[in-house]
Amino acid sequence: LMKIYEEHGKTKQMKQLYEQEVEMRTRFLQKDDASTLSRILQIQQSLADLYTDEGEVEQAEKMYEQGLRTAYQKLGLDHPHTIQSRYELARLYESHRKLGEVERIYGEALEISKERLQSGDPHIIDRYNDLIKFYLSHRDSVNKAEPFVEKVSRLCEPLLMEQTLPEDYMLTIVHTLANKALFYHKKYMDKKKREEAALWFERALKISKERLGKSHQDTIDVRKRYVELLKDMGLNYKAAAVEIDAITMEEATNGSDW
Repeated sequence: LMKIYEEHGKTKQMKQLYEQEVEMRTRFLQKDDASTLSRILQIQQSLADLYTDEGEVEQAEKMYEQGLRTAYQKLGLDHPHTIQSRYELARLYESHRKLGEVERIYGEALEISKERLQSGDPHIIDRYNDLIKFYLSHRDSVNKAEPFVEKVSRLCEPLLMEQTLPEDYMLTIVHTLANKALFYHKKYMDKKKREEAALWFERALKISKERLGKSHQDTIDVRKRYVELLKDMGLNYKAAAVEIDAITMEEATNGSDW
């Protein structure tokens, strides 16, 4: 029925069905029933998307906020559905220039993780990196990132000493190094600091290629940022070499027709 409504653009009926399903599933939700709870959160996200498409921004925000609070309480700070709900709400606020609300969401997630986890836990570092990335994406907020960049670098040092780490920990390291490089790129104009930024990007790219893979999305993102910095520094020949290296690796992996 939902598919029929969607095909005919009957969004009002779709909303009603979603709302009915949320109500029914919530009524029979048992303690620790993660699968049902996950489904409720998925429906709430679909409802929020419908509200957004219809221009009902306040309703969409309300639905995302509700879903996020439920996810925090029932699934935990770092459950995939919680993370997705947080990012979706942050993106919605950011698209409407409600930057204070975005900062609040990431700040709350950081404070909750600091309360519940031990200092140095990679999940705390991830929440710092979310906030740093947000600050660095807005020119007026770059300076706010500075104390967090240095703190996260110190927290990440023990991880850098480990020889074997799971992929999510490697992502934490790559994001930390890349954020530090990006901060130096955006904050400073002098040659010495830009050279430091290049070194941080090189380190992040090396780790990402070796531990995550040459075609991993984070490897691609770090490489792109590194190339942008090199071009800003006037090192076009070096930027071209990095890009050619990426193409060569892709051809070796996927063939010349990729």
